[in-house]
Amino acid sequence: MKALIKKIYHVIANFLFSFWKKIKAGIAAGAITAIYIYTIIISLNFTIGFGKVVDVIFFLLFITLVLFLTYGFTKFLFKTIKRFDLKITAILITVLIMAFSFPMNAFLKLVIGLEIISFAFVAFAHNHGFKKISSIILVLIALAVNIYIVYFLVFYGTPALKSISDSEWKSFTKSIEIENPLNNGNYKVASIYYGSGDDSRRTEFRDSISIKTNTVDVNKFFDQSSGFTNWMRKNYWGFNSKNYPINGRVWYPKAQGQFPLVIIVHGNHSMEDYSDPGYEYLGRHLASKGFITVSVDENFLNGTWYGDYQQNENFTRGYLLLEHIRNWTKWNNDSTNLFYKKIDLNNIALIGHSRGGQAVAIASAINNLPYHYTDGKIKFDFNFSIKSIIQIAPNDPYQPKNGESIKLKNINYLLLQGGYDYDVSAMYGIRQYNRVTFDKGTNFFKSLIYIHKANHGNFNTVWGNNDFRYPSAFFMNTKPLLKSEEQQNIAKFYITSFLQSTLLNEKEYLPIFRNFNYAKSYLPKDYYISQYENSKFVYLNEFDDDLNLATSNTPGIKIEGNNLSVWSENSLTLRDFGNSLQNNYGIYLGWNKNDSLYKDKVSSYDFIFSDSVKLPESLDVNSKLFFFAANNRTDKDTADFSIVLTDAFNNSSSITLSDYYNLAPVLQSNLTKDNFFVSFIPGDNGEKVLQLCEIPIADFQKLNPSFQINKLAKISFVFDKSHEGEIILDKIGYYN
Repeated sequence: MKALIKKIYHVIANFLFSFWKKIKAGIAAGAITAIYIYTIIISLNFTIGFGKVVDVIFFLLFITLVLFLTYGFTKFLFKTIKRFDLKITAILITVLIMAFSFPMNAFLKLVIGLEIISFAFVAFAHNHGFKKISSIILVLIALAVNIYIVYFLVFYGTPALKSISDSEWKSFTKSIEIENPLNNGNYKVASIYYGSGDDSRRTEFRDSISIKTNTVDVNKFFDQSSGFTNWMRKNYWGFNSKNYPINGRVWYPKAQGQFPLVIIVHGNHSMEDYSDPGYEYLGRHLASKGFITVSVDENFLNGTWYGDYQQNENFTRGYLLLEHIRNWTKWNNDSTNLFYKKIDLNNIALIGHSRGGQAVAIASAINNLPYHYTDGKIKFDFNFSIKSIIQIAPNDPYQPKNGESIKLKNINYLLLQGGYDYDVSAMYGIRQYNRVTFDKGTNFFKSLIYIHKANHGNFNTVWGNNDFRYPSAFFMNTKPLLKSEEQQNIAKFYITSFLQSTLLNEKEYLPIFRNFNYAKSYLPKDYYISQYENSKFVYLNEFDDDLNLATSNTPGIKIEGNNLSVWSENSLTLRDFGNSLQNNYGIYLGWNKNDSLYKDKVSSYDFIFSDSVKLPESLDVNSKLFFFAANNRTDKDTADFSIVLTDAFNNSSSITLSDYYNLAPVLQSNLTKDNFFVSFIPGDNGEKVLQLCEIPIADFQKLNPSFQINKLAKISFVFDKSHEGEIILDKIGYYN
């Protein structure tokens, strides 16, 4: 028996060794080929300043050196391995070590695995004889696998998990009498550059400037004048944090008069791939509408292949925006300047994309401060009239104080966010939205627009479809995306309307922010969600006061839940891996008549007004009831229910939500082609974005003329339109 086992062992061992000898060269060749394919692709993102061909050759030579050094080290470690070929084993170990240590290695690991298998098949076929059927089959399999993986990485994509139907899109479309914000304005547009005049990389800011600017020293709070990577940066740019340039490209109305100032700032991107030209589509359009528009250059604060400031530069991004405004203020008062008395300095807006979105919030927050909040020796003297800010897909990491993020007060605010954003893949801007507040009696508003099939990069024509560099970009599922021009038109539509509303006081555009259905005639077909609030909103409950489900923010209002399968108050979370918070709370309400416990019972959520509640005189037939709501069931495409108002004399009036709004399904996004290799969010998670719903009190009155709003006794949400469902509800109140 022992002899038999030994014989079987030798037979198997000899077979495996023979097999190994036939495929070993192919395995090694496949592994090395994968490394070089990866090197060529990734080198296209990295620039050392001597031209693309030199860059690629440099990285190929560099990777060859790394291969030899790692190979030598690995060979030494495994010199005791006698049975298998030492060189082949060393090559394999070398490649695997490099695969797991390189950045963006999901692509490399996939290619290594496939190329090892493919070349092993080819090597086996070579040693076994190419004319044999088994060899031909193996070679064809290897070829097919490689063809498929090229197809998968370059061409493959899957449709959006949720797409709006024609009938849904056409429903609830509302008409509005406005001049189409997408049409070019009445002004002819001219353009210039301003800058330091000695920029070694940006020829437009060296050779084509119309106005020369002084550099800015930010070393007192952002010292980047030492260290190897900063030496590399200075070698590339010709300057560092002691003398950052104030560079901008300007589009302006070629006409007499004063015009509001709009400054656009890009976010983080490869610093060698300049981002500021990417907003020309927006700058020219706004200039034709009567805005002096600037796209500023802060590319020197962006990341590069040898380092990223890791958000530590965000304060400086915002600070430099204020230095731009300082220059514009000076030019407006300089009789020799092109823009003398041309700038309406009482109406300034800032637009920021990605980290630029964080920058405009920072600029607004520090604009009126006398000193730097962490160092009183640094004096500020800005105090500009920044009336409006726009954040496009911003991040929100900056905290002036530990644990406390930026709060903004008495400013107009707009947030645009896409559901297929691979870079800022959770809607972090909603936190800033929730931290914008107004004093009573002021005339500001805030709004957010969620665009399901918008990505991160297409708001900038330089960034485009791919929110990540290659090779990670190979795994992004770009098939569901809106066309670049469509996404840019959405940005133009809402940004133009917002600036005309807030800087030019053209209030006819306000309805498109309260309800996206007013904008459908001008927008590409997609799911949209809109929120809007202003200083006139009166909140009966915001669900953020305590842990008691039965109490409201308003004293004297009692809350009851009847026959609900879900009734809980909790934070609203984002769709990122940490389920981080939106800085907001809501009430989760579920009903299920299929459950015998609730069968034939009315499920409702009631606000009951006691006699002690004194209703404001402003609540009348001209008011609008509002609440924020979202469907919370991924298996239900909508949620419907009744809103019932009852007065003290038991007169009731009921309205069905679906007569006014169709709550969108949970908008899940399949951001990647396959989550096995790369994942931006957990699974196909959906963002919980609530829609502002507003219903005129007059509509309740029409349905029951006996109902008296000044004697309001109860507001009920009655879940009588479907057997089961779940919603999130927040911020219930009214406004005039």
